[in-house]
Amino acid sequence: MSLIGTIRNCSGGITPWGTWLSCEESVAKAGDDITRDHGYIFEVSANATGLVEPKPLKEMGRFNHEAAAVDPQTGIVYLTEDRGDSLFYRFIPNALIASWIKVVSYKQWLSCTCLNLIAVIGLI
Repeated sequence: MSLIGTIRNCSGGITPWGTWLSCEESVAKAGDDITRDHGYIFEVSANATGLVEPKPLKEMGRFNHEAAAVDPQTGIVYLTEDRGDSLFYRFIPNALIASWIKVVSYKQWLSCTCLNLIAVIGLI
């Protein structure tokens, strides 16, 4: 165990620099027995020898995170959401304007072939 203080962490993803992005699959708000808002991503060192303080990466948005994949060449992080009407997000580090952008809705995702999805998210 390396991360506590989070709720319903899901798939997440490894980074090219060797850390793990742990994704909260809950948007519970602070109140009653919950001490802080949830629905964030947390970065955990692979070399952690004990518990890591949960510091949310708020720039990556607050929603029902499922998984994260980092492009090793650009540092762009692609994020998925776990809901019936899920969306696919792209987090652009150090962006001068909005740092995360809705990319594709679930219905659009189902109608995409791999090639046109890659074009939609801007990889070609």
